[in-house]
Amino acid sequence: MNAVTVEADWVKDHLSEITVLDCSWHLNRNDADPRDEYLAAHIPGAVYLDVDDVAAQEGVRCIMPSKEKFAAKLGALGLDGSEEVVVMDNGGMIAAASRGYVMLKHYGHRGPVHILNGGLITWNNKGYPTEAGPVAVEAKTYTTGPSHPLLMDLPAVQAALPETAIIDMRFSKMYDAGHIPGALNLGGSALLTEDKRLKPAADVIALLEKAGVSIDKPLISYCGFGLVSSLLVVLHDHIAAEMPDTPLGEWCVFDDSLAGWKPKGLPVEQTK
Repeated sequence: MNAVTVEADWVKDHLSEITVLDCSWHLNRNDADPRDEYLAAHIPGAVYLDVDDVAAQEGVRCIMPSKEKFAAKLGALGLDGSEEVVVMDNGGMIAAASRGYVMLKHYGHRGPVHILNGGLITWNNKGYPTEAGPVAVEAKTYTTGPSHPLLMDLPAVQAALPETAIIDMRFSKMYDAGHIPGALNLGGSALLTEDKRLKPAADVIALLEKAGVSIDKPLISYCGFGLVSSLLVVLHDHIAAEMPDTPLGEWCVFDDSLAGWKPKGLPVEQTK
């Protein structure tokens, strides 16, 4: 299976052959704790990866960990790096699942990596079973393959601007209130259908081009914490899989995003 997204039917039929990685996340954990939600109901056999817990620094949300820390976390979840992995979350696929996908790709996961199209929403709508409680796993040594750099830190982004296009993937109201100068805007939700499934590649290209993106040129994405912006890498691979003859530039995620930009006192501009 070479597709970036896979359907709930396929996942159900291949549960014994794949590893489901639940990366569910909430912006405000005072409203709901995604770990508690995972423990209450998850796809049978799915293991939970907390993208905040695996972050590079304690108290700094989502920032990409070192390869060593990432490997230790994945190994503790029973992965050795060779598995066929399906990443998913409880909100469709706009944020946390995309972040999990980027993490695995960035550090060279050796097996195929997919995203469950529509996430737990689609799974539940199909009436497929869930289970509660933790999943017993045997810890393994996780071995990464060659890295595929998909993330940029603040100095790299500063060096690339303004020659390289940058796109803000937050809602337009958030973009209007304050964004990196010169940034384009395309909210990640616009790339999904009403039931949180990724739109066909041709539709994705049309939306990106309407937002001002030249898809054959380098592109940097950002958001608030680096989650929604991770969808850009998924889009790149989605287009490449569905329309392999389409010329695409190198697309990367600004890992720090605005959480790293604003505290440095760097400029933001508003849309009038």
